[in-house]
Amino acid sequence: MKARSEISLSNDWATPAWLFRYLDELYGPFDLDVAAAAWNAKCPRFYRKSDNALLQPWGRRNWINPPYSSGFKEAFSNRGRRDVEDRTSELSCLLLTMDTSD
Repeated sequence: MKARSEISLSNDWATPAWLFRYLDELYGPFDLDVAAAAWNAKCPRFYRKSDNALLQPWGRRNWINPPYSSGFKEAFSNRGRRDVEDRTSELSCLLLTMDTSD
């Protein structure tokens, strides 16, 4: 089993601007960045870690680059799907990692 670096275990990641622009053109415009910080937010309206986005109302079209540790990917994915199924949101676009380590 490969050991993961401290950086790869961090939740402080930013979506590359080119990727966000591409997805925003395809699926946006997004009106809420659900999991962001002031330095990496992709939408004017965003939730910080301290806002606890899983407990907040989401927008109509949500951009989500969730924290990748401690089950957050699943929690944000489930919330995005549930809000779309309940018609609280129109769309939730998640950027998820693929871990190929064993």
